[in-house]
This record gives sequence, structure tokens and C-alpha cells, in this order.
Amino acid sequence: MKKNILTILVFTTIIIGLPVKAAYVTKLEHKTIQGNSYELKDEAYNYGINKMQELQSMSSFQLSKKIKKNILSTPGLNSLKLTNSYVTVDEFIDSTGMLRYKPNVNISYKFKYRDN
Repeated sequence: MKKNILTILVFTTIIIGLPVKAAYVTKLEHKTIQGNSYELKDEAYNYGINKMQELQSMSSFQLSKKIKKNILSTPGLNSLKLTNSYVTVDEFIDSTGMLRYKPNVNISYKFKYRDN
């Protein structure tokens, strides 16, 4: 009888101590990456297009480092993907009175994370 109670206590302790498997949830986020300013609008667009193509060719791991997204779980790290990207250029006048152009690479990306 004591052996059965001890077995039940040990089994219950083990079951209670096991972590519950958490579900993974997909999250969508947006980020804008700005480039340096350029004298010509075409130069700013060319930079933006090149940067956008560079981001699109990266692996999930490389992309997470580039956008500084700290995803701790392995499924999340391997799930990071760009869903949309486009380039805009801001026009401004600098402190010397010169018209300048600043490229912006706008990206949307998704990844999975553990929902605790």
C-alpha cells in the first residue's frame, strides 16, 4: 500500500513539474531603414532599391541580425520572413541650404514566437 502511494506521489510530482507546451503565434511588424542623404534623387532611390534587394535575399537568421530583432526561440528565428518592402525618398534642405534626398526602405516582416 505504501509503495502504491509513493509511486502515485512520484508520478504526480513528475507530471506537475513538466512544462506545458506553449503555442506559437505569428506576429507582423514594420520597420523603416534610412540611408544617408544624397545630392541626387536617383542616387537615393538606387541606394534604397539595392538595400531592399539585399534584405530580400537574406536568410531568416541574417535578416534578424540586420533588423536587430531578438527572437530567442529556434522556430521563431527560422520563421522570420519579409512580407512587403518598398522605397520612399524624403526631400529636405540641409544646414548649408542644399537640397538633399534621404532614402527609406520600408519593410514588413512576420515571425513566430512562443506565446507563454
